[in-house]
Amino acid sequence: MKNAKSIVSHTLKPFEPKLNKMKCQRKIFDMLPKSVNNWINYFYIRDDILYVAVYSQAFKADLVHKKDMLIEFANMLRTHDTNCIDLTFSYVNVFVSREKREVEKQQVVVYEERADGEFENLAKNEKIHQVLEEIRQVIKETV
Repeated sequence: MKNAKSIVSHTLKPFEPKLNKMKCQRKIFDMLPKSVNNWINYFYIRDDILYVAVYSQAFKADLVHKKDMLIEFANMLRTHDTNCIDLTFSYVNVFVSREKREVEKQQVVVYEERADGEFENLAKNEKIHQVLEEIRQVIKETV
């Protein structure tokens, strides 16, 4: 009987080159400064051309001047990462896209107070005893 790891690796084997290419593309854009990275809606490579979709015309104008930086990052990544040797593009096409990028919203987790403030205060030090009593009061007020 096969284990789960061997089954997953066997099923993903045909898609490994494409997955590596996608990881390398993501690495290029992770290397960009955060301000530039926030302009980019999505990107893809087709026919030796890197297509970059940005949010507005102003971002497009600024990124057009930084095309060489993208090509340079790709060349640096190719030399340092053996998985990214196949990542090649000779031209960068920047265009404006009105599509909204799905932003992952971080969920704020709020926990209910589970303590009831009933505990035995065995502290012998007066300061520690006083602090524990203050904590007891805060807990009782929130319950």
